[in-house]
Amino acid sequence: MEGIVTEGSGDFECYKSHFGVPCKAKDIGLATYLECLEENPRDCKFSVKVSASFSQIYLCQSPRRVFIAKTFKK
Repeated sequence: MEGIVTEGSGDFECYKSHFGVPCKAKDIGLATYLECLEENPRDCKFSVKVSASFSQIYLCQSPRRVFIAKTFKK
């Protein structure tokens, strides 16, 4: 699993917590993204804002967090 750690990812909750309590995210069926459910997603370098006609969401692109969600359904 160490192969999915990116440089500098040690500063983020999803990296620090390992499998304990990862950051809040939801699998929405995209291969390499999750929906970020954190209160302040702008604080994370792995979040990407996506805007639609009437709403906006933040997506998580952390390789470790995506791995945890896809593999362990967490």
